[in-house]
Amino acid sequence: MAWIAFLLAAGLVWITPATVWAQGSHYWSDQYGSRANLLGGMVIGSVRDASATYYNPGALSLSAEKSFVLATKVYQYASIKIPDGAGEGLDLNSSRVNAAPDLIAGEFSLSWLEGSKWAYSLLNRNGQQIEIKSRRSDPSSGPVPPPEDLSSAEAMLRLSVSEYWGGLTWSRRLSKRLGLGVTGYGAYRSQRLRTEVTLANSHADGSVDNASAINDLSFQDARLFAKFGLAYENGPLTLGVNLTTPSLHVAGKGESFIHQASSGVPQLDPPYDQPYLSADSQEDLDGRYKNPWSVGLGGSYAFSGWMVHLGAEWFDKIDPYRVLDLPTHYPQTGGEKQEILVSGEAASVVNWGVGLEAPIKERLTAYGSFAIDRSAAIAGDQGDLTVAEWDIYRGTLGVELEFGTSALTLGLGYGNGRKNIPLPASLRGDSARSSDDAIPEQTEVIYRRLKLLLGLDFTF
Repeated sequence: MAWIAFLLAAGLVWITPATVWAQGSHYWSDQYGSRANLLGGMVIGSVRDASATYYNPGALSLSAEKSFVLATKVYQYASIKIPDGAGEGLDLNSSRVNAAPDLIAGEFSLSWLEGSKWAYSLLNRNGQQIEIKSRRSDPSSGPVPPPEDLSSAEAMLRLSVSEYWGGLTWSRRLSKRLGLGVTGYGAYRSQRLRTEVTLANSHADGSVDNASAINDLSFQDARLFAKFGLAYENGPLTLGVNLTTPSLHVAGKGESFIHQASSGVPQLDPPYDQPYLSADSQEDLDGRYKNPWSVGLGGSYAFSGWMVHLGAEWFDKIDPYRVLDLPTHYPQTGGEKQEILVSGEAASVVNWGVGLEAPIKERLTAYGSFAIDRSAAIAGDQGDLTVAEWDIYRGTLGVELEFGTSALTLGLGYGNGRKNIPLPASLRGDSARSSDDAIPEQTEVIYRRLKLLLGLDFTF
């Protein structure tokens, strides 16, 4: 019997027990502000508009003008592809067109605190939606049972993440060329992972095997942290450094629903020849999410009207921690206890990139950038697509047109990455599979992202 769809179903859905990844894998996925988008985020040392609230709060005080980021709209097409993921010639795909996370930020004054600059900001830090599904069927019906086994199977993974940051920024000049600032952030994150599988196999003798599973896990978290920035400018040279603190947990909660049942499915490893049921529902669980220490460095240098921008950022590791505190569960039909570990963990990574701006004519400037966004996922045997272990290589091209005190930007960006990821060792047993049905040790994941940028900034 060819349980081809079981590659996805078992690898992503049948977790008894398993680890579900809840930590974000990429820190440079999104950029904020029109100019920062065109430069790929390489503005830690050269930002001069209200997006400094995010990239370098110290730079806000070095600008003599006020700026307001009114509308920086980024529309994106993102896809994940697994060639032959559900069997030979059967690819698994997920694609989505939506608006990328954006930023609203502006400056304001407090007359009783002269010499300081203030700003507010609201940004969508994460807006991820992924759906991957596989279906397979050997349709046959009639008065006479088929001469051989037939199977039908469906498997699905849905992941949704949203995270918002709201910040208040203070910035002040320490000297003519040096500025210091800090943004205090409050963040709210909501994340849900739902995996489903329904499998059935009919035999020539009329018997039917069934297996089904639903794992629905979600959590919300509120936390506080701060970003400090120091900026320096001296003629054609600008430099900057920022530091982001780990988060302070304020509140969080979560829910879980686990349902796993089978009847006569020896293809599972371990096999469940006897009817099996394991179901559990939990609410009002403690939930939490963490972000790491990070330090960013950047700078720019202007020559003959051109300007080169460089940037790099180090992110500290995050030791393993529980995102949801799920109690131990025992199957209703008996057997060993089950523990669903919903955990977060991240490796230390360094991202870097380069940006270039060049004048085309008066008030019209061209931009280009390249950056590497390394994955902080811990390589392992999770077999879970939420573990985005692939590094992303991305580039951007665009132009900026100034008119009056405002600027209109238009740009296009592309990013891609790929990775061979392992499938759980427990799924690769061959006791009940022929060589044609054997599940491979690894499968490839291909990621692509296309972005269209339209921005409008006001300076006054």
